Amino acid sequence: MFTLIALIVIGIWGGIGFVIWRFLILPHLRSPMTKICVTFILALLWFVGPVIDEILGAREFDQLCREMPSIKFYGPASVGPGAFFDEQGRPMWKNRDEFSAIKRSTSEWKEKIFEIKDEYGIIRRWPMGIRELHTIYFDKTTGKPVIETFARYSDGGWLSRLIGMTYYQCPSRGNFPRDEEMIIFKAK
Repeated sequence: MFTLIALIVIGIWGGIGFVIWRFLILPHLRSPMTKICVTFILALLWFVGPVIDEILGAREFDQLCREMPSIKFYGPASVGPGAFFDEQGRPMWKNRDEFSAIKRSTSEWKEKIFEIKDEYGIIRRWPMGIRELHTIYFDKTTGKPVIETFARYSDGGWLSRLIGMTYYQCPSRGNFPRDEEMIIFKAK
């Protein structure tokens, strides 16, 4: 369905360009060679012009993805007895599903263990806007960083933003540790 709509829009756009070319430009051109050259150049501008920022920006975006820093894991946060560990330091979970259930059912993960700081920045404004999100998880008890992540993304060129069609995001570089690897028991 999307392809059909895209073809209809391209057809209408081409029809508008043809009418403009036929009635406003062609009558002013005399030689056949000039007609061919001008027609080729105008057709190229008519169809490529609206998406040139997308074409140039996609290349720039790929380059910035290759240069994006990797995930940095500095080591787990120290956690005392509570929702995740008992008084002897034994985990309160047996598998990932149980860990996730504990994490969802308690506010300890967000409120007592980690402090998360996000920094947003614009890397490029042209040919298309490219933004970066830099996130650092800090151990609330020590203040030391636990993990540092990066994400780069873009909404595409002006036409993509207008129709809400494209969204670019770089894949993460490196491995994000599993949640259960981000904490370790430490008696208080």
